[in-house]
Amino acid sequence: MADDGTMFVAGLLVVALLAGATAVDDIGAQTERERLERADGPHLVEPTPDGDRLWPYTSKRQDFSTRTLALNVVVLDDPTTVRAAMTDDTAVDWQVNNTTDGPVNESAPAENATNGTFEDAPFEVVDDRLVWRDAHGATRYTYVEPAGADPEAGGDGEWLRERYQLHDGTYLGARDHVRAYAPPGADWTAMQAHSEHWDWFRLRHTVSGISDAQRRVEVDFMDAPFVDEVIRVNLGNGGTADGDGWASVVRFVPSASVPAAALLLLPVGRHLGLRFDGEGVRSAAAALAPAVVPAGLYLGVRVGGIALEGILGGVTPKVAAGLLYPVLAFGVPAAAVASSRACDRGTAFTLVAVGLGVAVVLDYALLGVASLPIRVVLHRGAVLLAAGILAAGGAASDRRTVALGAACWVTALVLPLIGAV
Repeated sequence: MADDGTMFVAGLLVVALLAGATAVDDIGAQTERERLERADGPHLVEPTPDGDRLWPYTSKRQDFSTRTLALNVVVLDDPTTVRAAMTDDTAVDWQVNNTTDGPVNESAPAENATNGTFEDAPFEVVDDRLVWRDAHGATRYTYVEPAGADPEAGGDGEWLRERYQLHDGTYLGARDHVRAYAPPGADWTAMQAHSEHWDWFRLRHTVSGISDAQRRVEVDFMDAPFVDEVIRVNLGNGGTADGDGWASVVRFVPSASVPAAALLLLPVGRHLGLRFDGEGVRSAAAALAPAVVPAGLYLGVRVGGIALEGILGGVTPKVAAGLLYPVLAFGVPAAAVASSRACDRGTAFTLVAVGLGVAVVLDYALLGVASLPIRVVLHRGAVLLAAGILAAGGAASDRRTVALGAACWVTALVLPLIGAV
C-alpha cells in the first residue's frame, strides 16, 4: 500500500464497487418491471370473505409497476380501533367475552387465501415488546376494489395512501415501521410491517427485512387481552424482501376494544438503547488515532442523530439529519487525513479502512441489522477504500493521492443521494 500505483489500483476498486452497487440495483429493478409487464393483471385478495379485494403490496406511486413491499398483517377491525389498540389509547370501551381465557390460538391452521384450503402455517414466537408511536415516513400506496365490483370491468378500484404510520424504535437509528391501510368504512385494516435503519449515506431508510417485524407485531397482539386469535394466511405475495407470502391475521374478541384497565396489562418494555465504554474508546483513540477518530465520528453521527431526535421532540427528524450529515460528509474524510500525519502510507491506509470497517459493522450490530442488500455492502466497501486512500495521502502529504481519495469519497456520497445505490 506504499506507492502511487497501489493507490491508483485502490481507486479503481472503488469505481468497480460503486459500479457493481449501481448495477445490482438496476438489474433488480429491471427484472421486476419485466415481471410486472408480463402479468395479466394485479393479484388481488379478500381480507374478509366476499368483501373488498386488496392488492397485497405497497407502491411508491399509484402504479403497480412501482411495487415495494408485501402487506403482511391484517387486523379484522376498523383502522381507528386498531390504532387505539396498538398505541394504548384509552378512549374506547372493552367488553370481554367471559368464555375467552386466552388471547390467541397459536396452533390454529391458516386458510390459504389463494385456493381456499387449510394448511399448517409457518409460525414462530419471539419474546419482544413493542411501544408504538406516530411515525414519519414516505407515502406509500396500495390498491383496493370494493365488494361487488366487476373484476373484468376494470377502473372500479381506488388507490389508498396509508391511514397512519407507527413505529417502535428511533427514526435515525433502527425501528420496526408499520403503515396501515383501509378504505372508508372498512371493517379491516391491512398493514405493511418492516424493519429498517437510517442510512447516513443515502439520507433515507434501508429496509433490512419484513419477516422479523411481522413476527414482533404478531406477538405484540398475542399478548393483548382483547385479542381472540392470531393465525397465518397465505396471501400469495412472497418474494419481496424476506417475505414468504404468509400474512398474520388478527381477530379481536367480539365487540372488543381497549379499556383503561386492560392497558395496564399491555407490553411496553422494549426500546432501543446504545451503550459505549467511553474510557475504552478514549484509550484506543490515543494509541491508534487513524483507526479510532474517523470511526468515532462515524458512530457519533448515529448516536448524535438518535439523541437529537429525542431532544427535538415533535420536530421532523430530518432536521437532525441535516445538522449531522456534514459531519459524515466532511468530518470523516478530514479526520482520515489529519489523523494519519504520523503514520506511513500503508499503515495509515490499513488503520483507517479497518477502523472504519469495524465502525460500520458495529453500527449495524447495535441497530440489530442482520442482513443488507448486496448494493449496500458493495457501497460500504467503496467507502472504506476511499477513506483509506485519503489516509494514505495524508500520511505522505501527497496532494495527488488526497485528490484521488477525495474524488472517490465524493462519488461514494453522491451516488446514494441520487438513488443510484
